[in-house]
Amino acid sequence: DADARARAAGAQLGAHVVAGPGSEVAADAQLERVVVWPGERVAPGTRASQGVFASGRFVDCREGGSA
Repeated sequence: DADARARAAGAQLGAHVVAGPGSEVAADAQLERVVVWPGERVAPGTRASQGVFASGRFVDCREGGSA
């Protein structure tokens, strides 16, 4: 599954991270409380928390975050 592949590549997936089928998470990405929709790509160097990767962008889901 995508989560296991990302972890095996060295990505730092914190608590509550779900990576959908066919998604790609770069080896040096650091994610926490994030959903990566199927087929999405998380670029190298990405640091993200509390949001969703969908439609080619990150949507911040924190209260007051950008949508």
